[in-house]
Amino acid sequence: MKHFYLVFFLFVGGLLFAQKAQRSTTGSSGQSIQITAVDKTFYVSQSVGQQGVIGTLKNNGYVVIQGFQQPLFSKNKNQVITPLNALVYPNPVGEIINIKIQENVTTPITVAVYDILGKLLFKEAKKETAVFSMDMTFLASGNYLFRLSANGKNQTYKLLKK
Repeated sequence: MKHFYLVFFLFVGGLLFAQKAQRSTTGSSGQSIQITAVDKTFYVSQSVGQQGVIGTLKNNGYVVIQGFQQPLFSKNKNQVITPLNALVYPNPVGEIINIKIQENVTTPITVAVYDILGKLLFKEAKKETAVFSMDMTFLASGNYLFRLSANGKNQTYKLLKK
């Protein structure tokens, strides 16, 4: 009889709590936040390996691609992204990396380093210069993404640290 009550309570409890909608993200890393603006609530989430529906939302010229957590939000879907013309060497890098931007630099240069999961590890703004070097000894051996931004353009490089 005890087993009957146990199974009964587990079954009824499962039915009661199974009807509650849950917002969740399945992945190895990520987060989800709630934003309220202009009397509307928005959920913003990012994740690696998220499972979900796929769709596109267009409003006032903005395009948001849903599902599988797209890394790009764009004002104009047909916008042409012009890469920054730069030379980053040596790769693999030991201690010092050299950057030579092969175009006229008119804005400060933003340098960012991300781990392979997309977590920002380092970000710095540099003066408008075409050639500079950076100390990379703060990085452990491994794979990284190295992103340069200037003149309204950007370029991301795969970087191997020895």
